Amino acid sequence: GTLVLENAATYGAAFQLGNATLAVGNATSAPLTALGPASTISPGGVGTAAEAAFSSITATTGARFLMDLGANATLSDSVRSVNGPNMSGNLAFVFTDLGISNNTTYTLISSVNGNGGTLSIGDMSFTSNNTQLGGTFSVNNAGPFSVAFTTRLGGVEWNSGNGSWGDGALWEGGFAPASGSAVVFTGSSNATVDT
Repeated sequence: GTLVLENAATYGAAFQLGNATLAVGNATSAPLTALGPASTISPGGVGTAAEAAFSSITATTGARFLMDLGANATLSDSVRSVNGPNMSGNLAFVFTDLGISNNTTYTLISSVNGNGGTLSIGDMSFTSNNTQLGGTFSVNNAGPFSVAFTTRLGGVEWNSGNGSWGDGALWEGGFAPASGSAVVFTGSSNATVDT
């Protein structure tokens, strides 16, 4: 099920998510522990941009985030941790388009004060209601800790030639698209994608 907390500041206990969704708005002094890929965090709930802040975030076997992306960071969801997140495993994001801007970097997860924490993420992927959304994830593990997503609307274009999907030099913009990205192949009558 889904636990909805409109004002998390009034909740003092720890959050521990298993196979559930936490829709939370405003800041809280409580810690958050996500117990795996079925643990879903939704700042403000789907369709309402909000910041969800916790004293700490632990997700050592992955987690899923439902994130609204608007025209800029102020109009978008974010998750913040005072003491720095401790995250590993695979992170999956579901982006709802609330006016996504092209070539914009959205900070999805961050540390309020740049304190401590470890980001050792295996894989990051996304899905979106915007089928033209492409982009790339970046992780700053040197402090202040953050996970960001840079958008590319209209799909990320393959420059040309043969090579590995993960080779950023073969893609427009110089980065390999994140799993879930819309991609464009032009100027070629034949294409083979090995998965």
